[in-house]
Amino acid sequence: MTTITVDDALDRAGTGAYQRRLMAIFGLVWAADAMQVLAVGFTAASIAATFNLTVPQALQTGTLFFLGCCSAPRVSAGSRTGSAAGAS
Repeated sequence: MTTITVDDALDRAGTGAYQRRLMAIFGLVWAADAMQVLAVGFTAASIAATFNLTVPQALQTGTLFFLGCCSAPRVSAGSRTGSAAGAS
């Protein structure tokens, strides 16, 4: 009986088009997240001055932006199926 390590199993499985596609998608998502974090960081002082917030409060707009991005697909999916609140 031979023992196969996890590294050996991964080497035998190899990589294909599916794994390369996943890596490309994850790379784009990672880059988009980095751009969003930088954008919030650059605009925090302006947001704080405009809305009379402290800088830590202005930085929380990044969290709100993220939550909005997470909820947008659910809202749009509900409006297509007619199950959104207020749909007639």
